[in-house]
Amino acid sequence: MTFNSKYCLVQYAAYSLLAATLAACGGGGSGGGSSSGSTGEVAMGITDAQGDFLSYSVDVTSIKLVKANGTTVEVVPGSTRIDFAQYTDVTEFFSIATVPVGEYVSASLVLDYSNADIFVEDAAGAAVEAAPVDINGNPVTTLQVSIDLPQDHPLTVVAGSPANMVIDFDLAASNEVTSWSPVQVTVDSVLVADVQWDGSRELRARGLIESVDETAGSFAMHLLPFNHHDGKFGDTTVQVTDATIYHIDNVDYTGGAGLTALSILGA
Repeated sequence: MTFNSKYCLVQYAAYSLLAATLAACGGGGSGGGSSSGSTGEVAMGITDAQGDFLSYSVDVTSIKLVKANGTTVEVVPGSTRIDFAQYTDVTEFFSIATVPVGEYVSASLVLDYSNADIFVEDAAGAAVEAAPVDINGNPVTTLQVSIDLPQDHPLTVVAGSPANMVIDFDLAASNEVTSWSPVQVTVDSVLVADVQWDGSRELRARGLIESVDETAGSFAMHLLPFNHHDGKFGDTTVQVTDATIYHIDNVDYTGGAGLTALSILGA
């Protein structure tokens, strides 16, 4: 598990830190405060199944969670650009959002292809740019996709215990190169969501260090995932261990020495 800040790289064994990290995700969120009895927190992640695209960058402008009664809540604070081709082996913390408690049965996601950068490899091994089109051959500009959660595994949000949700954009199933002259890729998006983290993938959070607590063995960070455009993506506290490995300004540390070095950097 890797956490990138402006100056450091901190690595962990995913199985040992995952539960501790998620359990400590309170306090920030899109609402900027701790959860009350009527709200809880959702830690959102983004990943991708294996595919053949060299690059697949689009803008995600909205992710809404939907309750059974149709009530929706937005969990993305603003537009952000994601290269889905880079997430075949990684799940990225995307947002920690404060939402009303209850069961959410589906989600909707809006993708903006207006400035998409999609590259595939041709027969000669060269990278060529592909234009996104729909099944009728028309240019794709904005695409809204609905994601249904399994009926027996809804996203249950309660106060005081962060819920988890990972959205998997399956590039191989969602896209097919249907023309090489000009190069076009037909988009028919296939997305799946899960309420559990995939333990076989690296789990990563990127952002800015806010504070370090050497006594508690933790540091707080503000999430800034992907090439963010604007908005707040939430705050999280990372609980470290004596086995945590730090790489700070080209120097390696382990355990408490690394946390001390991290604290010297400041916010």
